[in-house]
Amino acid sequence: MEDVNDLLVAEINDMLEGSGMSMDEVENGLGFGVEAGADLPMFAFGIGYERLMASTDVGNSEATIELKFPGNAFYGLVEYRLRPRVRWGPAGRAGGWCPRRGSSRSP
Repeated sequence: MEDVNDLLVAEINDMLEGSGMSMDEVENGLGFGVEAGADLPMFAFGIGYERLMASTDVGNSEATIELKFPGNAFYGLVEYRLRPRVRWGPAGRAGGWCPRRGSSRSP
């Protein structure tokens, strides 16, 4: 969210300068997800989805500016476990895909 804060939130705060209001930076948001998979003796595999709902706003009785930045993450993993000769455990690989999109609305 650093790029959003540097570009968009900073620009809004520049416009609000002298009004006594300022928009908070986007730092975090509520997140939730779901995951399913299987763990076999030599393999593990699974898929998952996570959603982050980050937002910030500023306003008074006359007007409000609200920015919403939802994030979606879809991921899958497949692991092959080598038969370890040492006790530090298995090795594996995982990958994922994170789509990005956004929109802006005026009331």
